[in-house]
Amino acid sequence: MSPPLISQCYISSPRRNPALASDRTHGFTLIEVLVTLLVLSIGLLGLASLQTQGLRGTHEALLRTQATTLAVDMMERLQTDTLDALDLRDWKIQLAQRLPEGDGNVTKDAAVVTVQVSWNERGAPQRYALSFTP
Repeated sequence: MSPPLISQCYISSPRRNPALASDRTHGFTLIEVLVTLLVLSIGLLGLASLQTQGLRGTHEALLRTQATTLAVDMMERLQTDTLDALDLRDWKIQLAQRLPEGDGNVTKDAAVVTVQVSWNERGAPQRYALSFTP
C-alpha cells in the first residue's frame, strides 16, 4: 500500500501574494485613527489649559496695575498737599469700582506716609503698599 497523496496547501500571506499586500497598505485602520485622535485631543487640552492660565495671569496683572496706579495717584496728591476729605472719598470710590472688594488707607507715622491698597483676587486677599517721606 502506498501512502495517500496529500496535496500541499499554502496559506495565503501578503508576502507570498502581492494582491493581498496591496489591499492592506491602503488607508488607515480604526485603531490608528483613534490613537491619532487621542494624541490630538490631549494636545488641544494642554493648549486650552495654557490659554486659561495666560488669561488668569493677564487679569491678575491688570488688577495689580490698577492698584499701583491708584496708590501713586494718592501719593502724588499727598505730596502736593491738596488732599481733602472729598479727594479721599473719591479715591476710595475709584478703588471699589476698579478692584474687586477694593479698599485703601492712608496712614501718617512721624515722617513716613503710607498708602495702602487692598483687594480680593479669586478669594485671596491682596495688598499693595507705598511709603514715602513728604
